[in-house]
Amino acid sequence: MKARTGLALALAAALLLAAGISVWRSATAPKSYTVTWWDVFDTVTVLTGYADSEAQWQAQADAVHE
Repeated sequence: MKARTGLALALAAALLLAAGISVWRSATAPKSYTVTWWDVFDTVTVLTGYADSEAQWQAQADAVHE
């Protein structure tokens, strides 16, 4: 009986740890941003990338567009 209780506690602790890591990773992960241009090569161009902030993404997108 003690072995089952210990195993159940270890499993519960592992699940809580995995959930905590998942929440932490999603909170610190860069966000996805997309921009669409209609003037490049006379066609629609869509660029998707990741950045920590919208301002950082806009700077990167402007550099690519130039």
